[in-house]
Amino acid sequence: MDNPTKVAELIAKLSKLHENCVREELAKQSLRVSYRSLLSPLADKDGVTQLDLVRITGLKPPTVSTTLRVMEHHGYVERVGDDNDARIIRVNLTEKGRKANEQMRTATTKLDTRFFSVYSDEELEQLYSLLNIFIERTK
Repeated sequence: MDNPTKVAELIAKLSKLHENCVREELAKQSLRVSYRSLLSPLADKDGVTQLDLVRITGLKPPTVSTTLRVMEHHGYVERVGDDNDARIIRVNLTEKGRKANEQMRTATTKLDTRFFSVYSDEELEQLYSLLNIFIERTK
């Protein structure tokens, strides 16, 4: 290809399109897309520290802290001090947070199915393989 920038532009457009569709779908359920990256690791394990969330998500500490503050205000998480170390804050999902996580998973699965249902299994495998190669070679 003469211009590899075109490929990068297409990847960015696809990512933005998907993100916008996710945002619209979640807004129907009064959920913020910003919660998405924190709900999943919290659903996997209770008592994750804020620092762990920074490492897992790749988000900046102030972003994690601010998002958790808003999520706590809306009743999705509770932050509690560690019994052994007062510097550590542990985060737990509330029942409302667990429900929100399931709603997000359902919404994204529905969207992914809609996005990719027009492709054959072989085409999806090729796309998956190419994207993995791209990621590995650009690390």
